[in-house]
Parts: sequence; structure tokens; C-alpha cells
Amino acid sequence: MKILVVGNGSHTNRRILPSLANLNYVESIIVSFRNEINIKFENEKVSYMKYDEILNSDIFFDVIIIATVPSAHLENLNKLKDKGNILLLEKPISSNLDMIFDEKFKSLYEKKYIFECLMFKYHPLYQKYLEIKKSNKILRIKSKFTIPHIDSSNFRYNKNLGGGSLIDLGIYPISLISDSLDTNGKLKKIDYHFDEKLGVDLYGSILAENFNGTEIEIEWGIGYEYENYVELTLENSTYTFPFIFSKPEGYNAIYEIKKNDKIHYVNVGTYDQFELMYDEIIMNHQLLKKIHTYAKLITKYKIIEKVKND
Repeated sequence: MKILVVGNGSHTNRRILPSLANLNYVESIIVSFRNEINIKFENEKVSYMKYDEILNSDIFFDVIIIATVPSAHLENLNKLKDKGNILLLEKPISSNLDMIFDEKFKSLYEKKYIFECLMFKYHPLYQKYLEIKKSNKILRIKSKFTIPHIDSSNFRYNKNLGGGSLIDLGIYPISLISDSLDTNGKLKKIDYHFDEKLGVDLYGSILAENFNGTEIEIEWGIGYEYENYVELTLENSTYTFPFIFSKPEGYNAIYEIKKNDKIHYVNVGTYDQFELMYDEIIMNHQLLKKIHTYAKLITKYKIIEKVKND
């Protein structure tokens, strides 16, 4: 199996390439570069090729992973759409919502095997969350994903590159709850803070209620204490899932059950969430295509649009 990775930055070298190299059925990985090679991960499976040379070649890839800045995702997808069978885009699909809602993208999404990379949805910790959520009456879902400020040169502070906290962090808790929300009337309160000086949003929150009357409270932001969890409140207990969205390398996942003022910890195990995601999508892309429909994608991005326009 031959894989192309578009984007040769820190995230590619630190998380994407090591995960792909661990998959025994992956024979070769080509990493594209525009001006110079940024080699940080060396492996016998990995080689490098100029982006323009790839476009002008007749090479066909089993999988293409687009890991550029969000503003360039759909442009790269359009250029590479005929060079691969399975096309994965790092979240978000695009920072330009108009392009996501466009009929041309809808048509392409429905014809090809296109997936948005939200690695937390392929981890056993998330599966435990779903299992408990589906088998119990949930009174409240509370989730938060906030990080401290990072280097000011990072693309997250650049609106032209697709920066801002909403599509970088907010997309995680919104993805967590979007399937159960009615965007036409169930969003009770939206808070959205835009920093005029930086030109990007730094905080957001949603208060909502799902079809079953479950209260939903989600928050995200840049420039705050690091928090990354989802909490389920039941009638007699509370389940907390730390590091639900992003996990440090080598993290041993757990979740907590609080009942009668006692806390019980359940061990889930140590997994590479990127390796799990790539393996699941590559091996089961036909089945997943039926689940990850354009309609579901648009439901989520309509919530994001509603937050931006609030």
C-alpha cells in the first residue's frame, strides 16, 4: 500500500508518520514538500517528493492524507482528488465554510472516500463514552477543551491560514454532541469571543438541550488553563473521561466513576490514537462511508456556522 502525506510540518513528523509506519501493510509513504525537506522522522518506508512533481506524475496512491493548514485543505483536495482512492483531511475539513456548503464539494464528498480526521472517535475511550451514553439516562453532558497560549507565530493566530479556537478546538466538543442536536431550536445560548487585535476567536461555549432533554454544556478556548474532558451526569453517578479529545504519546487512558462520594477508576489502556484511526479508516472505508455522510458533516458545520454568526 502506497500513501501520500501532504504537509511536512511538526504534526506530520511527530504523530502522522510514526503511526503510518507502524502499519505492516503500508509499504511506502511519500511526503510532499514545496521548497525544502523538513526531515524529522526517518524510516525506511518514508521518502520525499516535490508537490509539483507529484501533481505532474502518473503516481496513484491508495491513501492521501492532507495535513496542511486548514485554509489550504480543499484546494489540495481538489488538485489531488484523482490521485488517490481514500482521502483523509486533518480537521477541520476547511476553515472556509462556504466551500464546505458548496455543491461541488458535496458532489465530490459523495463520490469519493473522503474523511475528516478526528482521531478521538476511533479510540476505545470514546467507545466507552458512547456505550455508557447509550445505555443510561443522561441528565447532562459537559465537555471542555481549552489550552494555554502558544507561540504567536502559530497558524492558530492567523485568520488567513484558518486560525482561531472554534475550528481548532471547538470542533472536538461540537463533533462530540452534533449528532444529537437540533440546530433549528435547541441551542439555548452561544458565547463567542473574537479578538479584534489578533483577528481570530479565542473562546466559545454552547448551552443546549438534546431531543431527550439532556442538558449540554461545552466550552473551548485558547489562552486558558489546559482542560480536556467530557463528563456524563446520570441520576446517581457521574462518569468523567479525561483527555477524551487529544492524548499525550504513551498515555494510559482511564475514566472515572463517581457514586456516593466514592471514585472508581477504570483502566482502558495505552493506544496510539492516530494509528487506530488510520487503520480503521483504511480497512473499513466502505462501511464508514455509509456512516460519515455529507448530511452528518453538514449538521456539525451548521452548528459551527451558527456560533460564528451569533
